[in-house]
Amino acid sequence: MRKMLKTLTCSVLLLWASTSFAFAQSPVLEAWIGTWTVTMDDGSRVQWAITDTWASDTGKSHMAYGIKNPGKVSFQIYYGTMFKKHNYIEADRAKTVYDLPMDMAEYTELVPSEDFMSFTARGGKYSVRSGFRGTVEPKTEPGVPSPPPGFDSKAPLPPEKPGDKHMAPGKTGTATDIEGNIYKTITIGKQEWMAENLKTARYSDGTPLACPGTDMQAWENNSSGAYAWHNNNSDNRNIYGALYNWPAVTSPHGLCPSGWHVPSDAEWQQLVDYLGGESVAGGAMKSTRTEPEPHPRYKSPNAGATDSSGFSGLPGGLRRSNGTFRDSGFYGAWWSTTDGGKDDAWHRSIFYTDTTVYHFVYGKGSGMSVRCVKGDHTPERNMRPAVEGDALK
Repeated sequence: MRKMLKTLTCSVLLLWASTSFAFAQSPVLEAWIGTWTVTMDDGSRVQWAITDTWASDTGKSHMAYGIKNPGKVSFQIYYGTMFKKHNYIEADRAKTVYDLPMDMAEYTELVPSEDFMSFTARGGKYSVRSGFRGTVEPKTEPGVPSPPPGFDSKAPLPPEKPGDKHMAPGKTGTATDIEGNIYKTITIGKQEWMAENLKTARYSDGTPLACPGTDMQAWENNSSGAYAWHNNNSDNRNIYGALYNWPAVTSPHGLCPSGWHVPSDAEWQQLVDYLGGESVAGGAMKSTRTEPEPHPRYKSPNAGATDSSGFSGLPGGLRRSNGTFRDSGFYGAWWSTTDGGKDDAWHRSIFYTDTTVYHFVYGKGSGMSVRCVKGDHTPERNMRPAVEGDALK
């Protein structure tokens, strides 16, 4: 009997632990839980019943789950801590939407009001226009603020404007690495940058870099410096350049040509500030090449791309620390030399979906593109405090 009770108790505890884990709420999205009345583009209304939330193992992706009626349609609201946007997608509760390719055309962005009592929709796949919490539409009263602009209205939200507050592209030139590869360069403000991704397989002193290739374990275990071609395809060498892990970026052998160096986080910030700030600089830095043009190019719509700075940022994707590859054509990701903590370092990334230059830490074992900036400069190694989130992982 005692053995039976012990077994039963363990079973109950196991069931309780499993249930608690499965329905652990995400504090980021708890405000979505409840009933919502949603207006569609054709003026019809549906109801959303959002019942629970959860987060990925890394805490960088958050989901809310609900049912749309009529029709009993399952949906999720996905929030990544990198984009910091609420995106609606019709998918079953079991679907791990954060593992889908970063194709924002598959979502509709929801923009909540500050008090989280209403939202408007900003384009996308689904014909959602706006919504409010509950079943009784709020009424505007004297002295009470009106709903947000565009609420329950066919008028679209104002478009996001790319920034062109800076001068036209400056002086151009070239730089040559240890292997004889010649790169275009561009002066932007008081800095001179490479206008192409680095592709050398040797350090500046001639020492060869490791290239683990298809050996994913060797890539994961490398701590001395390594590079890869995206998808282990050498054809990508002259298209997107190489993907280097952070030990290669900060190696005392030197990665950039003589007289050049990998930029610190502060040097990246100087560039971004000159081009109008993080929310708009990406448009000025992105190549305008867009599908269906052949690679190198961004996935459509390559929003706000003007390349007015001449930086010509290319979407070379990345190689994760576990050896798998992600999304050339979707985004470009470039290392800085600035440490972000024991396992992470700071980088900048630009996506095809908007004009933002994203600024986050990422795992040092990952492979990213490199741009060099002119000057004999000892790379900044000062550790900056890390912030939560990078939805690239």
